[in-house]
Amino acid sequence: MIFPTRAIRLHAVVSVITATLLARLAILVYFLQVRPDIFAWNINECGMIGAALVHGHGFSGGFHDYSGATSWFAPAYPLVLSGLFRLFGIQTFASAVAAYVLQIVFAIATAVLIVKIGTRLCNATTALFAGLIWGFTPQAALPEFVLADTTLATM
Repeated sequence: MIFPTRAIRLHAVVSVITATLLARLAILVYFLQVRPDIFAWNINECGMIGAALVHGHGFSGGFHDYSGATSWFAPAYPLVLSGLFRLFGIQTFASAVAAYVLQIVFAIATAVLIVKIGTRLCNATTALFAGLIWGFTPQAALPEFVLADTTLATM
């Protein structure tokens, strides 16, 4: 099996990172202008669990009455949200934007993994196209604009 040179692999990774970042940021800016209400937390289970963690209730605060432990979501994303809430405020506009930016970072990491796995299993060209499809396709980017663990789960 012939492996691509290091420069080709690096070029593919940089291209995919750039494409993913630009596409996701363009969608983020679009939503900021057209649908700013999408950044409202409203009734969001991940956000409520993250807020409960900040308030010291642990994973028992997924709902308004603290009825007991929840297994609604895996613990990683609510823990990440609780960290964002400590920095930007509990369920604020700033914390929503920070959550979306973090999901963009997760999407970039996913694109890099796609390129790495594609290079190893197929070839550099296939890996580059697979990564670019992940990076550029708006339908792949839209689930991360739901305040849930979609992008982290995909990664």
